[in-house]
Amino acid sequence: MNRSYPVVARAVTVPVVQIDMPMMEAAVRQGGRVLVLATHGPTVESTRALLVETAERLGARVEHVGVTVERAWECLAVGDVAGHNALLRLAIDEARARDRIDCAVLAQLSMSVFVLSYPDAESEIGLPVHCSGEHGFRRVRELLSSLPH
Repeated sequence: MNRSYPVVARAVTVPVVQIDMPMMEAAVRQGGRVLVLATHGPTVESTRALLVETAERLGARVEHVGVTVERAWECLAVGDVAGHNALLRLAIDEARARDRIDCAVLAQLSMSVFVLSYPDAESEIGLPVHCSGEHGFRRVRELLSSLPH
């Protein structure tokens, strides 16, 4: 819903959470060069666009590079979570070998299973890896907790 969020949010009377937004805000606030990882080709561009829009909204500037790891999706599609996560880890390591990377964002909600292998990516890999599952659902919990019961 990244691209349609503004229209949807104006069209309904209930709170709507754009699941990737809290992740993007965390990456922008951290600053530096962001690696955008996706397992489906077109997702990299829409995610990078959301990252840039988020930076502009927060009055910040962000550098980014994008990598698509379609083989990781193929692993996940057959239930090979460990294979999926290993391929994402390899892509992160390869990107870091080529360039300075300060954090990574995982462009699809399905990629949140990465935290099953790397629950503390910053200490295990050496950089924060943000995913919409953690950041987005935390925002949903905050929103729901703030509503009158």
